[in-house]
Amino acid sequence: MDLAALFAEPRTRPAYATFAAELDAVKSRDKAIAYVAASRRELSSRWFRELAEAALDRGLTLAIVPGRASEQLPDAIAIYALHDDQAWRIPAHRALWATALVDGRWTFAAEAQEGVLLGYSLDHRARALADARWSRAAFDSPTVYALLDAARRRSTLDLGKRCFGDVNGLQLFVHGESHRLLPSVASRVPKGFTLARAAVDHDCYAAMFEPEQRKRRRAVWTVMLAGDHARALNSAMRSNVQFLVGKSWR
Repeated sequence: MDLAALFAEPRTRPAYATFAAELDAVKSRDKAIAYVAASRRELSSRWFRELAEAALDRGLTLAIVPGRASEQLPDAIAIYALHDDQAWRIPAHRALWATALVDGRWTFAAEAQEGVLLGYSLDHRARALADARWSRAAFDSPTVYALLDAARRRSTLDLGKRCFGDVNGLQLFVHGESHRLLPSVASRVPKGFTLARAAVDHDCYAAMFEPEQRKRRRAVWTVMLAGDHARALNSAMRSNVQFLVGKSWR
């Protein structure tokens, strides 16, 4: 089948169209706090000056604290805009980031807690978490997909969904960055097959897909596995194998 038929470009919209709109929500207390990650070098930029003026014009306090440094952002800072009585959220947010990655990975629970600390509405948090669960098998790990016939499905179940089992001849596929799995994808899965997914570590994903992805844009990328791929794939698993059942992953 044409695997591209399982994916489409997303139509999701951010909670706030602009940062100014988010500041308006904080001013009216519809949202508790606004937060943006940035670089220390940006403090002297026009972008930061305009951000600071927008926050102060709305009577908000601007707080700047050290951020979580990364290879891409070694001089990270965190910028918050808030009413003074919401200042407790800043150390709570920093404590979350200081502890949530102890086991190496961000989780759905940490994502939900961050939504509470940043003051998003209950409806927005529910939508965002549902979208995250639909879109990925685990946070901070790439998700790969496979169509399993009845025999491979039974084999995966016999192994407690811990891995795909015999991968010889199994085709894994992923979607491009500009595409997402369709909400109606269950109706497009061929009869007799089960759509399965699992999260793998970045090194495994890069070895299988990134050399091809760098060449040109596509909706879907595929790789055909051989038997000797099993050990590397199994050791790279960052989630159990999950089956699509109706509109949910189990």
